[in-house]
Amino acid sequence: MEIAAGADFNPVLMDIQLPGIAGVQTMKRICEIHGSSLLILALTSFAMKGDEKRYLEAGFDDYISKPLDVDAFQAKIKKILSPENK
Repeated sequence: MEIAAGADFNPVLMDIQLPGIAGVQTMKRICEIHGSSLLILALTSFAMKGDEKRYLEAGFDDYISKPLDVDAFQAKIKKILSPENK
């Protein structure tokens, strides 16, 4: 979170399972610092039915499941950074 507070990058890939704090809590704290200007994508091995909906409803801008499908990942990054989404 210290890095996100002073960094100039976008988007953030947030792992859901972090040591000591959950990814959802971390995402919410980062959003308190940056507001909606920073895009945060959930990156997780939780890929059961309903997981994507749960993380989007929690406030993530998008959801990427592991193992990573490189083509799908690139498509999501292009979509989220496209001018229509700004």
